[in-house]
Amino acid sequence: MTHLGLAVAIVAAATAVAAETMYPVPKGALEVGHVALQPGVYEEDHFFLTEPYPRTSALTHYASIFSRWHSCHGAGDEWQSFADASGSEPLFIHQLIRH
Repeated sequence: MTHLGLAVAIVAAATAVAAETMYPVPKGALEVGHVALQPGVYEEDHFFLTEPYPRTSALTHYASIFSRWHSCHGAGDEWQSFADASGSEPLFIHQLIRH
């Protein structure tokens, strides 16, 4: 009976985490959250994902989820690289943003 109770608790916890976002997040995502600025109009899932440059596992993840959608491309689909000295230790950031 203890094992059944534990299994139910684990499934309930997994369901609670999944309900936190509109769509499943990629494996390894941290600080996962959801914001509804205008519910049903403008909502956003967000997370941090650290992986070696230039991997794009999050893009691959969402490409499979939204495979029937049409992509909307901005001015450029290239990586941006820049220095960030705003913290205690300077960082060099590689960033790819898509909508």
